Amino acid sequence: MGGLALVRRDIPYGSGHFCLETIARLTGHQKKTNRLSMQTDEDSLARFGLDAIDLRWTMKDIAGKRWTIINPAHVAKLIDLGLIEMRDDKPVLTIKGQDTVWYA
Repeated sequence: MGGLALVRRDIPYGSGHFCLETIARLTGHQKKTNRLSMQTDEDSLARFGLDAIDLRWTMKDIAGKRWTIINPAHVAKLIDLGLIEMRDDKPVLTIKGQDTVWYA
């Protein structure tokens, strides 16, 4: 009916929900850092107060390739913060910028 279901025989079927640590232990995966908790400590735009809203919208405009409506002052500030970079004379989000705009 649609997809192939993989069943692990070492995980009891129907035993309820597992926490992430249990799933990681049973499947052999490393525990990953929670992005949301990491983001509160490392939010690059938090110090800008309400201006952070405008900066985030500028970053979303960059991600959406709406370059004609971008504030040049915001571009300079975001480059200094390492959140965007210029490629072929167009601003693009860096990895840090993607984490900041989408996970904050």
